[in-house]
Parts: sequence; structure tokens; C-alpha cells
Amino acid sequence: MAGSRALATAFAALTIASIVLLIYVGNWALVGLVLAMLVAGCLTFWSVKVSDAGIEARATYGWPRVQISADEIDSASVTDVHPMRDWAGWGLRFNTKGDTGIVLRSGTAVSIEKKDGSRTVITARDSEQAVAALNRVLDRR
Repeated sequence: MAGSRALATAFAALTIASIVLLIYVGNWALVGLVLAMLVAGCLTFWSVKVSDAGIEARATYGWPRVQISADEIDSASVTDVHPMRDWAGWGLRFNTKGDTGIVLRSGTAVSIEKKDGSRTVITARDSEQAVAALNRVLDRR
């Protein structure tokens, strides 16, 4: 995660430097494009934290953030995600069933079934470890 944060910080610094240069040169049309790149770069890196309170996933600079309290969770399991097939793409995703996905790659993900019937899926390198930690929290309730 430290590498991801460093990469995101470097990306943000490069983008800000680009904005300053564009303003100095006077090409205002490209400023919007560079700002969009900055926002996209900030949403590329997410961290996942499991605690006694539940699970939290947040983008590099704290927004957006998805929090699910332990009281809202019915069960947690590991699932396999294919971004295009399952979520019609990558990123922060929503569907008509009320499900939320934080889909940054193919592979294993944390699947959280909530008591209201909706589901949240979060791709993570250590999905098995996150699910095990979350299930320990749920078992202590």
C-alpha cells in the first residue's frame, strides 16, 4: 500500500505541475483534461481496512469512502471477479439491485452480503485474509 500511495502522490504532483505549466502557457482547454486526470488518478488506488467496527474501503485521499458497519453485515466470503462480465467495467460501480463494487482488477474479491439484501464487492490482493478477519469480527458479535 505504501507503494500505491507514493505512486498516487507522484501522479498528483505531476498533474499539479502540468496544471501550473498549462496556466503559464495559456492553454486553458487542456487544464480541464489534466484536472480530470488528477481525479481519475486519485480513484485508482484504494485501501481496505477491517476493524471491530466493520469494513472500510477508501480511495487514496479519503474520498470516496465506502463504510459498512459490522451490524449491517450478514456474511462475508471470497468471490472471483471479472470486471467486464460482472460489473460492466472497472472502478466504483453500482447496479440496479443496490449492489456496490470497488473493482480495480480481475481475481479474488471480498463479497459482503448485507442484511438489507444488497451486496458489496471489493477487489483486494489479500481477499482471503480480509474475509477471515471480517468473519472473526462477525463471530464475536
